[in-house]
Order: sequence, then structure tokens, then C-alpha cells
Amino acid sequence: MKTKFILFLLIPFFGFSQELYQVKTISNYEKLIADLDKDSVNVIYSLNKPELENIIKQSNKKYTLIHNFAIWCAPCVENFPNFLELKRELNDNLLFLILTTDKNKSAHLTNAHVDFREKYNINYPTFNISDEYAKGTKKKYNSFIQLIAPNHKDYGMGISILIRNEDQKVLYASTYKETKAEIIKKIKALVN
Repeated sequence: MKTKFILFLLIPFFGFSQELYQVKTISNYEKLIADLDKDSVNVIYSLNKPELENIIKQSNKKYTLIHNFAIWCAPCVENFPNFLELKRELNDNLLFLILTTDKNKSAHLTNAHVDFREKYNINYPTFNISDEYAKGTKKKYNSFIQLIAPNHKDYGMGISILIRNEDQKVLYASTYKETKAEIIKKIKALVN
């Protein structure tokens, strides 16, 4: 009798589980850039270094700010509204890219997708580092950051990387040792 009762409780759990978000592939860079300018789509795309370079080339902005975000990272969640405000403030000169680092099909991406829409009230394309760089989240993130900012040390979740678009040169890469206020001040000084 107990076995039947336990099965009765488990069937709805497995039968109605949440579908995991599957990242999209970038197929049209012109449309993507328009979506980034209009804040009109809540989509998470897979991103590798050549795709990042194509996005930067397509942009008419002077700078690109890559801001790393993870739904499970408390400092990332706490500081995210400040970086969204920075995006709005510097929108004329700054292409803002939200970078996540979860598995291409995961509950974390599902939660981020929902939070962007419901908690932060934004419709903005987000980019998840391609699984081609490594299997584990940390290894994938470390590999990708080293491709963008070689020899960068003291980086952690929630960092920002500022790139000058004309030559795709990294002008600034924050560290986990800096406060949110210090990071934002440095970015503003370089962009203005």
C-alpha cells in the first residue's frame, strides 16, 4: 500500500516537470543587433568567440560591455539592476551583452529566462557561452574569459569586460576584488 501511495505522489512530479530552456543559435546578426537596440526579445543565444566578434563588428556603437550574470550567483543577482541602469544610461555608445555560463540546456537558464521577463521586466537577448569550450560551468567560463582577455587574473562571476569596437581591444576587465561602484565608475570614465 505504501509503495502505491509513493508512486501516486511521484507520477505528477515527473509528469509535469518544467521543460528546460534550450539556447538558440544566432542566425541573423542584423536582426540580433536590432533586437539589442530595441530591448524587444527575451531569448538566450549560444555564443562562441567568432559569434561575439561578428556581433561587435555589426554594431554601430563605440563600445561593447560584456557583463557576466548567473541566476545562482548572489552578487550577480544583487548587482544586476545597477548594470541594467548603466546600460540605459550609456545606451548611445554602449552595446550591452549579458553573458551566462550554464549548460546549453539547464534549469538555471530556464530560471534566468523567466527572471529576465518577470523579475527584471526586460526583454533583452542574453548569451550563454557555448558548450564547445568545456563541459563544466567553471571550466567553460574560464576558457572563454581567457580567449577574450588573455592572462586576466582575479576574475570571478559577475565581472564586466569593456571592449572598444573599432579594433575589438579590451580596455577594461573587472575583477571580483572591485566593488560594483568601482567597476561602474571605471566603465563610465572610459566610455564618456
